[in-house]
Formats: sequence, C-alpha cells, structure tokens
Amino acid sequence: MTQPAQRPSRGRPRIADPASYIAVAFDILGRDGFRELSIATVVSRLSVTKGSFYHHFKNWDDFVWRLLARWEQEQTDRIIDLTVQAPDPVERLHVLKRHSAEIPHAIEGALRAWGQSNPIVESAMKRIDERRHAFVSRVCGEYVGDAARGELFATAVMTMTIGLQSMSRNASAEDFFELYTVADTAMDVERGVYG
Repeated sequence: MTQPAQRPSRGRPRIADPASYIAVAFDILGRDGFRELSIATVVSRLSVTKGSFYHHFKNWDDFVWRLLARWEQEQTDRIIDLTVQAPDPVERLHVLKRHSAEIPHAIEGALRAWGQSNPIVESAMKRIDERRHAFVSRVCGEYVGDAARGELFATAVMTMTIGLQSMSRNASAEDFFELYTVADTAMDVERGVYG
C-alpha cells in the first residue's frame, strides 16, 4: 500500500495524495474498526485539513467507493491474476491458498462489519464475495475434477473464512492458512489421494 505523505517543510501546508488517505483508512480499519473511520480521523492522522480531503474526494461516499475499489483490486483482482498464472490445478490451488491467507483479514472483517450498516460497503463486499466464490469454485472444481463439488468446497471455504474474520480480529495469516489446509485435506479425500 502507499506510504503516507511526507512532512512539509516549515510554513508549507502538508500535501497528501489520494492513495495516502486510502492507506491511512485501511490502517484505521485494521487497528480500530470501522466505527473509528471518519474524515476527521483520516485527516488528523495525515496532519492535513479537511479541505485537502475534499480536494481529492467529492464527498465521503466518493472516498468510500474509491477505498473499496482499491480493496477489490488489491485483494481480489491481484490474487486472481497471480493464481491463473500457475501452470496446473494443484499449483493454482496452492497459489490461491497462500495469497488468500495473506489478505489483511482484520481489515476485511472491519469492512464486513461496516457493510452491516452502510449500503455502499455492503454492495461492494457482496460483489467481491460473488467474484471470489465464482473463482474459488472454478479452482476447486479443476482440482477435484467436478465443477459442482468445486462449488460446494468454495462455499465451505468462504464460509469458514468469513466466520474466522468475524470471530477474531487477531487471526493471523497462519490461522487462515491452516483453515485452508483443512479444506485442502477434504478435497484430497474427495480426489482419492488418501485412499
């Protein structure tokens, strides 16, 4: 993610680019949750004025849309792009598992909680989940050799992921990796690896 703006020299107002606002917002979401996220907290952490915020964003909703677009690009599009480059179903599953475990899940959990009270966030997270489910279904279906079973495994994996995100803000990448390993084992049983 982008680094916050540099400190200005004496007498000059501090300038922050849009990416800095978004990076600070992600930090607030991950550390403090969505209830602490506001224009006031973002500009305070950047040491800029509210006018600076409105120089880059039309209003709060515009900021939220751009924040969510960045999240989708970094945590969905990027992972899909990396996964499809893998040469075979086994490697695709492992790439997907590794990168999915590394998602900043505390931030995503905060976004999911925020979506309960904000229709913009709810809509974006629903779209992201639908895209992810379709992609994970495809990868799992290729892995087990059955599209319908792949969809079932994708539903199970996403349900476990969302559940752990909701249960623990402190769950680590290793925790999610272990969760996905449970799903891998079930798919390996399905494929007859252990039989």
